[in-house]
Amino acid sequence: MLNNPDPEALAEIVRLLPGIQILESSELELLGAPLTAEVLPTALEAKIVEVRRLALRLPLLKSHASLFLLKNCISIPKMVYLHRCVPSWKAPTQLDSFDVVMREALSPGVNYERLQG
Repeated sequence: MLNNPDPEALAEIVRLLPGIQILESSELELLGAPLTAEVLPTALEAKIVEVRRLALRLPLLKSHASLFLLKNCISIPKMVYLHRCVPSWKAPTQLDSFDVVMREALSPGVNYERLQG
């Protein structure tokens, strides 16, 4: 967060507060929401990885259970929170990727292909 921190001042802070973590601006987040524009793509990518991991396991469950988990527990509430906290429109590539992953996760359970045909 500091562009050029004074090494002596930083050393004093570390001495006074043992165990403190000095973070780069690209690592800053508060309550799971990124604090800088640099962190936004990384945060969205993390959500995409999480949904992709879940999507691989959803076929093991019944349709209703998998939809319930996807809708209420894993992806939707976390993405809504992220959208409310940051300007997610600034990362259109990650948003498109998230849409694709969500569509792939939902398709088997709701017969998306059959509805489109």
